[in-house]
Formats: sequence, structure tokens, C-alpha cells
Amino acid sequence: MKVEAGNNAEKEGQAEAVQTENQSVPSKKIIYRSLWRILADDYLILPKFLYFALNLAVYSTHTFTAQYFFEEWDLVLWQFGLVAALSGFNFFGALCWSWIADKTGRHKLILITCCLAYAGFFTMLNWKPFGENQANASLAYTVVCYGLSNFCVSALFPLLDNQVFNMLASTKNFSKERFGRVRLWGTVGHAAITIVNAIGMDSLKHTEAEYDVMFLNLCGTSILCATLTYFCIPGGIFSRSRITHKPPAKHGSHGKAADHKQAEAETIKNPRLKLLKNPHFLFFLFVVLMSGYVRSVMSYFLALFMEKDMNQSKVLIALSHLCRMSSEVAVFFYGKEMNKLFGVYWLLVIGQACGIIRIFMYSVIPVTGNWFFLSFAIELLKGINTAAIISAAIPIANSIAPPGAQASAQGLFSGVYSGLSAALGGTLGGGLGFAFNEDMQKMFLLTSIVATVALIMFVLKYALVDKVICVPCLKKLKATKEDEELAAAVETSNSKEKNAATELSDRKK
Repeated sequence: MKVEAGNNAEKEGQAEAVQTENQSVPSKKIIYRSLWRILADDYLILPKFLYFALNLAVYSTHTFTAQYFFEEWDLVLWQFGLVAALSGFNFFGALCWSWIADKTGRHKLILITCCLAYAGFFTMLNWKPFGENQANASLAYTVVCYGLSNFCVSALFPLLDNQVFNMLASTKNFSKERFGRVRLWGTVGHAAITIVNAIGMDSLKHTEAEYDVMFLNLCGTSILCATLTYFCIPGGIFSRSRITHKPPAKHGSHGKAADHKQAEAETIKNPRLKLLKNPHFLFFLFVVLMSGYVRSVMSYFLALFMEKDMNQSKVLIALSHLCRMSSEVAVFFYGKEMNKLFGVYWLLVIGQACGIIRIFMYSVIPVTGNWFFLSFAIELLKGINTAAIISAAIPIANSIAPPGAQASAQGLFSGVYSGLSAALGGTLGGGLGFAFNEDMQKMFLLTSIVATVALIMFVLKYALVDKVICVPCLKKLKATKEDEELAAAVETSNSKEKNAATELSDRKK
């Protein structure tokens, strides 16, 4: 009996232990789910991973593409300029993929497909199926592969922006500023892959596998990006994605204004055509084109100039490029405050001026000695240039666009700044470099002069014709004078009302 009692007690103890363990499992799950919810909703870990991975893939080949074509394909400057002109496919690709995605609703499928296709087409450049005696066939092969890779990569940023924006719109404390700060993680990815490529290629310098590093990184990071896209973006791969968040409620005069804009949008026939006929918008696109032209010339030829003319290693070149990312992050992070302080038009002027000063500095910097390390300071201007122009151009495009054409205005701005300007920079930059016997400093100098003329045209139009910018101190004095005039008018009106009331009371008496 004692043995049976002992066995029963032992069984009861085991049952209680199992029950306690079963009760602890749900509590652990709850803890894990709560922790994940905090990471996903409060720290927005998923969209940050997406932007980080996408920039790893896109910029795996960005910095050292020119060196690859010159050293592995034996292209001269004017030939590379023609190849770089294929970046214009970005303009048409962005419009095409956005239209297909909006038409079918399959943003996730298109995003994954284009990411893998971009890596595939660009990697085909490293196969080199033609011999040295087949120069024309090799050039045609390069054009096809490079053009298709640019056409595919043009879909990635607009579609991911769309999906992440919809994801964040369903979270608490959503704001456009929060969306912009999440996007900054892409800059971290850009910096990381640039330094990894530089270290890998420098370690294999003067070997056949030197540039294989960036192609291997491209394939690996593209697979990583596609995998994260599949698991991190809600919905199945063949599901149709739509905007699910509701617009904010309309109250008071703001609601009436919104209703008025919606009604105006419905009455305007073909607002996109009206946008393209707007001379103010066309001039704005010209300004953006010239800003992007300066940026593209430096993107294509600066690393080549540093390595060939200044005899610097790829690691030092990558480190100098990283300096610009610190200023870019700072301007993006405080973009809202800078808009309030300077205004969007002055911010655009500041961005263009920084780009011009940067390219002019490289046109006069000595190529010998330790002058290269001055580039660490010069590259800070690049971050200000890019972030200031993007922060200013987006609200300017929205303000010019008629109701119903804001999205088209943003698409045209993005296409001109990233696509057409890149084609122009590659073509003119390569042609000028060839005309100057590959003296890239002369090319930089002429580019800075052209950009300065465009900047002067911009300032004169918006200051004298449109009168939307002025000297900040004069603007402050003007605002103070207007406030004084308004106060005087209010005081006069109050005194008149007081006198009228006094006369009325005297008459009653």
C-alpha cells in the first residue's frame, strides 16, 4: 500500500510538472509576440530591413561600374558614355512598372521578379561570351544586358516605397517624417556594401577575380532582398495589394478645402496633360535635369578619376564616399526643420550650390601628394546636395501639379532626376572627356560652368518673375512691416468702431 501511495504521489507530481510546463509555454509565446510587436510597430524593424537589403543589392555595383568597364571590357571614355546613356531606361522603366503594378495590383510579385532579374542581367555582363576580335558583338551584348538591368532596377524603389508606405500607414504614430527616417536605413546599406566591395576588390587587385567580388555580392544581396520582400511584406506573392488605410476625417474649413480640391480634380479633364503643358513645371524639370546632370557626371567618373589620376586604392575611395552619407543622413533627418527655416526654394538653391562647389573643387584639386584627403571634406557637400534637392523638389512638384496629377509629378521628377539626367551625364561626360584627351578635370570644370549658368537662371526666374524667393533678412523685414501695417489697420478699425459707438450713445442721450 505504501508503495502504491508513493507511486500515485509520484504520478501526481509528474502531472503537476507537465501542467506547469504547459502553462509556461503560452506565457513564453505571449512574451515573444509582445517583443516582436514592439520591434515591428514601435521600432519598425521590418521596413528598415527591407530598405537596408534593397540598397545592398542596388549599390553592389554602383561605385565601381566605370572601372569595371574600363579595365575588363577595355572601353574608352566615349564608349562608356554611350553605355552609361542606357541609364535613361530608368525613366521609362519607372513609368512602365508603376503603371503595371497599379493596373494589376501585384506589387510584391513585380518587386521580387525585378530584383532577381536586375541581378541576373547585370551578372551576365561578367560572362563575356565574345572574343577580343568581336568588338561590335561585345558592345551590343553590353548594351542589351546593361539596358535591361537598368529597366528592371527602375521598379525597385518606387514599388518598395509604395508597399512600405502602406505598411506604415496602419501603424500608430504614422507620419511622413517617420517614413523618411525609416528610408534612411537604405543609406546604411549603401555604405556597408560600398566598403565591403572595396575591401574585397583591393585584396584581389590585379587578379582575374578582382571584380567577381561585386558580382557575387550582387547575387547574394539580391536573393536576400527578394527573400525579405516575400516574408516581410503582407500578402501572398500573387495577391493583389491595395491601399487599405482610411483617409483622415475632414473637419471644418480643412474638410471643405479637401472637398473643393477633390471636386476640382474631377472637373479637370486630363490633369496629366495640363501638368505637361505647364511652363512652370517644365522649367522645374529643367532645373532638376541640370542638378541630376552634375550628380551623374560625378557618379560615373569621380571614382575613376580618384583611382586613375590620383592613384588611390578602392578602400580609400570608398571611405571618402562614406563621408557624404553622414551629411545626407543629417539633412534627411532634419529635413522638416530645414524646410521651415529656409523654405523649399532656398533649400533647392543650397542643394544645387553644394553640387556645383563640389565638382569645381575636383576640377582644381592637385592630383599629387596628400591632397586626396581633402575629398573627405568635399564629399560632405554631396550629401547636402542630394538630400536638400530631394527634400525641396518633392513639395515643389506637389505645389505646381494640378489636382489629380500629384503622383505623375512625383514620377516625372524621379524619372528626370535619376534616369534622363544619368543618360545626359554619361553621354556628355564621356564625350567631353574624350574631347579633352581624358583630362577629367577639364570635364569637371566645364560641367560646373554649365551648372552655374542653370543655377543663375533658376534664381532669376523664381526671384524676379515668380517672386517666391528673396533674401531671408529682407523677407523678415517685409514680414515685420506687414505685421506693423496689419496692426495699424486693426487699431484704426477699432478706433473707428469706438468712435461710432460713442456717437451712437450721444445721439441716444
